Amino acid sequence: MKHGVFVLITVCLLSFAAHAQNLTDAGTFDLAGTISFSNYKAPAADVSYSVFTFAPQVSYFVLENFSVGISTGLGYLPGVSIVSPKGGESSTVVQLFLSPAYHFALDSKKLHPFVEGQIGYAVVTSGEASSGLSYGGRAGVKFTPVSHFVLTFAGQFVSMRLRQTGIDQRFGWDYWTFGVGVGGYF
Repeated sequence: MKHGVFVLITVCLLSFAAHAQNLTDAGTFDLAGTISFSNYKAPAADVSYSVFTFAPQVSYFVLENFSVGISTGLGYLPGVSIVSPKGGESSTVVQLFLSPAYHFALDSKKLHPFVEGQIGYAVVTSGEASSGLSYGGRAGVKFTPVSHFVLTFAGQFVSMRLRQTGIDQRFGWDYWTFGVGVGGYF
C-alpha cells in the first residue's frame, strides 16, 4: 500500500512538473504569501509605529499578463492601540482585498514587473473594534528562478477608513510597506 501511494504521488508530481507554462499565461493560478514591514507616523501624533504584515494571496490569470485575485492581510502593531489608545496595548489589522493586477511583458520569462490595485474591507481590533473600507495598490517584480516557483518583491500603499462601533465619525490612516513573498503557480 505504501509503495502504491509513493508511486501515485511521484507520477502526479512528474506530470505537474511536465506541464510547462509561464507565470503570466492565461489559465494560470498564482498562490503566494508576502511578509512585509512598515514604519509609519500616526496621523494625530508625532510618533512613529512599526507594522508587521503577513498577506496570503491567490490569483488567476484571466488573460495573458492580467490576473484577478483575492488577497488577505493580517497586520500586527506591537504596543500600539489604534482604536482605543491605552499605553502598551497592541492592535491587530485584518484585511480582505479584491486585487486585479497587470504584469508587464518582458523578453525575460523570469522577471515579471507588475502593478496591482486593491479594494476591500479592514477590521482593526485593540480592545474595541473598528472596520471599514480599505484600498491601495502594490507595484513590484515577480522572479521565477525555476518553473512553478515565485519570489515577489513589492512596495504597497494602503489607505484605511474605519468606523468604530457606536461612533458616527470615521477615522483612518495611510501607510506604505515593503514586502518579500514566496509562492508557486500552476
